[in-house]
Amino acid sequence: MNEYKRSLTVYLFLVIIAIFSFNFVVFVLSPANQLSNTQARIMEKLFERYAIERCQTIQRYQYSRVMYVSNCRINDVDTYIFFDHNGITHYKMLVDQMKISQDHEILLGELNLEDAKVTLIYEEGKVLYRVQTRTMEYLFDYSDLQLIKKVRLTYV
Repeated sequence: MNEYKRSLTVYLFLVIIAIFSFNFVVFVLSPANQLSNTQARIMEKLFERYAIERCQTIQRYQYSRVMYVSNCRINDVDTYIFFDHNGITHYKMLVDQMKISQDHEILLGELNLEDAKVTLIYEEGKVLYRVQTRTMEYLFDYSDLQLIKKVRLTYV
């Protein structure tokens, strides 16, 4: 009888390990793998569509919808490509690194923020700077740095 209890305990222990392993694969590994496959598939489409030599970064952002921005080299010219999760390109813009660095200095100096995160986004048919702090979010027009929207962030 004692041997039967021991084998039942081992059997239940193995069943519990199998259940945890299954849940780990289904709920943790599968979504992570799907996300990386999605980004790889999107980049593959972009490389096929344009003569892209290389892409430095892919940055995901969400404002009214999930979008991606990537700094790519196309025909020896640095270009920002704004695209969605299906790989559909919404806008391409030549990178003017001097303007972007000057704009960052102006925006952060004007708002007097050292810890702000500045992101270049494409929204409502325009390229915008999105400046985020812990409590505020600002949208500035890329071309003339006019304030478009100022929102106080509240976290629940």
